[in-house]
Amino acid sequence: MILVYEFMGRAKGLNYLHTGSAGGIIHRDVKSINFLLDEQLVAKVADFCISKLGLPDVEHSANIKGTFGYLDPEYFQSLQLTDKSDVYSFGVVLLEVLCVRPAVISSNRREEVNLAEWGMLWLRNGQLEKIIDPMLVDTINPSSLRKFVETAEKCLRPSGRERSIMRDMLYDLEYALQLQLSPMNGG
Repeated sequence: MILVYEFMGRAKGLNYLHTGSAGGIIHRDVKSINFLLDEQLVAKVADFCISKLGLPDVEHSANIKGTFGYLDPEYFQSLQLTDKSDVYSFGVVLLEVLCVRPAVISSNRREEVNLAEWGMLWLRNGQLEKIIDPMLVDTINPSSLRKFVETAEKCLRPSGRERSIMRDMLYDLEYALQLQLSPMNGG
């Protein structure tokens, strides 16, 4: 339950950036360490050093900004920066917590290096539960877990056009929380 609730706060923060009165802000460096919790455990989005005002935008420079492992592959290849780039990065953060591992690791097995690629490989094979933190599997309602995983998958779709907006991710996480709060055999 706490897992889903914390991510709803993070999704709310990103949704506000994308849709707020400033005309939209793309964070450009969404990663787990850029979310802070206050004394009441309310999530706050932090580190706006490379944020960009306005949606959507085209980067006119070959100077890609962001953190390896969280970067939207479409942004990396086309230099097209949109709010969907933040959505992709948010999906990596969701997988980070679900699998209890960083976005990038050093490994001799190339498919394990990048968490987003590795997680989606396991998901496509119908075996994502094999890489999820075992302590989470026994504490999360299976319906809530499925919704959480589905939300991460929506974020990590290869094309920005196929990804949902942050408002939809927020709705999905709120639904996952409701599923978690329902009886385990209900869902």
